Amino acid sequence: MGVVERSRSTISFDQAGRVYGSSGCNQFSGAAEVRGRSMDFGPVATTRRACGPALMVQEDRVLAAFDAVESYRLDGPSLLLADGSGAVLLRLSRLN
Repeated sequence: MGVVERSRSTISFDQAGRVYGSSGCNQFSGAAEVRGRSMDFGPVATTRRACGPALMVQEDRVLAAFDAVESYRLDGPSLLLADGSGAVLLRLSRLN
């Protein structure tokens, strides 16, 4: 999935196991548990702003990926979030 309308989806993790960021249109927050190479996202709450149709589809895909994430790995400067079969759902790059 490419990035729509020059949007920027972001995600940050804190030491307390919280995750927060932007799904491209709305802000989100929730919980994330990391155990070894496994990762599990708890329920994610979002704001309810409406955006253009393509951006809303992108946002739905980002949020759905959180539900399916089971593991992560590093690939150079990227954080890859993958499902149970190892298929990459999201490729995240560090913001400078």
